[in-house]
Amino acid sequence: YIDSLLKYPADGFPRTLQAWEDALHPNDHSRVVAALQEHAEKGTLFDVIYRIQDANGDYRWWHDVGQAILDEAGKPTRMLGACVDVTEKHLAEELMVESRQMLLSVLDTIPVRVFWKDLNLKYLGCNKSFVKDAGYDAPQEVIGLDDYQMGWKDQAHIYRRDDFSVIESGVAKLNYEEPQTSPAGETLFLRTSKIPLRDANQQIKGILGTYEDITEEKKSEAETMRLRDQLQQAQKIESVGRLAGGVAHDFNNMLGVILGHVEMALQQAAVGHPLHQHLDGIRRAAQRSADLTRQLLAFARRQTIQPKAIDLNVALTGMQKMLERLIGEDVELQWNLGKELWMVCIDPVQIDQVLANLIVNARDALAGHGSIITGTTNITIRGDDKSFPAEIKPGDYVMLSVFDSGKGISPEALEHIFEPFYTTKGVGNGTGLGLSVIYGIVKQNNGYIDVKSKSDKGTLFRIFLPRFDSLITPIDKSPEVHAPRKGRETILLVEDEQMILDLGEAELLEQGYQVLTASTPQEALDRVQHYEGEIELLITDVIMPLMNGKELKEKLLLSRPHLQCLFMSGYTADIIAHSGALDKDVHFIQKPFTVQSFANVVRQILDSGNSPLMNVKT
Repeated sequence: YIDSLLKYPADGFPRTLQAWEDALHPNDHSRVVAALQEHAEKGTLFDVIYRIQDANGDYRWWHDVGQAILDEAGKPTRMLGACVDVTEKHLAEELMVESRQMLLSVLDTIPVRVFWKDLNLKYLGCNKSFVKDAGYDAPQEVIGLDDYQMGWKDQAHIYRRDDFSVIESGVAKLNYEEPQTSPAGETLFLRTSKIPLRDANQQIKGILGTYEDITEEKKSEAETMRLRDQLQQAQKIESVGRLAGGVAHDFNNMLGVILGHVEMALQQAAVGHPLHQHLDGIRRAAQRSADLTRQLLAFARRQTIQPKAIDLNVALTGMQKMLERLIGEDVELQWNLGKELWMVCIDPVQIDQVLANLIVNARDALAGHGSIITGTTNITIRGDDKSFPAEIKPGDYVMLSVFDSGKGISPEALEHIFEPFYTTKGVGNGTGLGLSVIYGIVKQNNGYIDVKSKSDKGTLFRIFLPRFDSLITPIDKSPEVHAPRKGRETILLVEDEQMILDLGEAELLEQGYQVLTASTPQEALDRVQHYEGEIELLITDVIMPLMNGKELKEKLLLSRPHLQCLFMSGYTADIIAHSGALDKDVHFIQKPFTVQSFANVVRQILDSGNSPLMNVKT
């Protein structure tokens, strides 16, 4: 029998202990000989599985059970027992082990977490990804635990509810999202699936679950949503900007006519005249309409500006008394101004607009009593700093903050707070443009704004303006302007709106100037060509058919190189300004303007020679 098992001819395999030992597999030799020695010494049963070489040189697995026959010295000489060739069985077991190892390798390699539990919802096993999420080193450490013993115990009741639902219903629950707390305390987001775990008889013995960590995916979705909202906001701003630009030019022209005629009429109807009160009412209404147009242009980042290097502390200190009068005696206004503040580059008028609107907004939120805290400080933002809005680029900024202790702003209102005409105030208590104007001004100056608010805790607005590195000396407030002296110079007035042309001519003649008028740029060129006298100043509208005011100026300078120029417009459309900032050495007056401001700026330009003047906004 042994010969046939080892593929020898009959009696071909020597029946000696030495021949048997020599046929043992080298890796099994010591183990088998040790077992035989123990059997001989202690009389234990010899029961060993080992490999033995057959006649072809191949190794077969044997299961050998027997009794050793000892010589007089107690040494085994022969074996009496039975042996069975278990090669096929052993190979099948090896294959099963390999298959199991392969399964475990697959479980540990796939990019999802896998776990399975018994009917009591205790863990029976898991893959390495799950172990890592759980904060352990090996799957064996998880076996026998339940969710209340894991790092996500705060979500355990949710997980177990779902588990029981799947077990009791026998129906899988697939691809749903749920939170998880990591061992580090971070909240993760998972996409989970759970199915009943069945035995060979299809009886439910537990639950099998998988999940993916979709935290980064959720962050990406949130970022995409934020960018989409930003795009929609930008498109909305652009739409309002186009509307404001289209309206501003014609609307401000008409307002200029109204204001000009009213002011000239008021000069003839002094206080006490029956018409004075009515005329003054028309003037104030026209002025408020002009302010509304300017607010729209400010929101749309299309107002004409002249940025200067300024110290915010100086600007805020100069407004302090005015702001205190604005908020009333029952509201406390506190100032926390940072030391050695960096310079910023912004139009001083815009800073006045921003702060006044923020303070008024804070005052209204207080409903008559409370405190407002205004502060400034230097801020350096780094790329990994998450305490500031995500859209802020790394760099140095000066932060202006305004906090009020009022009732706060609801989450719903916060989503729309910078939209034009959106207001939570009652009818007649605001245009809904205050915060929109701030938003437009901040963006026009490459800054950022954010707002934080809690119900009954108050609201904090933060504005971040880029640090401006320059040796430019900070500007002071413009000196008070007095009534100008009259002149005798010759002025060329170009305006395509006839009513404004007539009014401007009348105002200039009233001041003693010689006036040449033209309703189109081509007419202006013709008049200059045939005029032999000196022309000291060109006053021209910016936006006109066929040729704009800048192009007209350039053509006239070819023949009149010393000609000075004053541009006037309700909306410049980037012809003499880029992103709202005036080109260098440009004189500009914003329509609609008053008779007094018009006369002042004309006189200042003529008296200044070629020195640049600040643009005039009325």
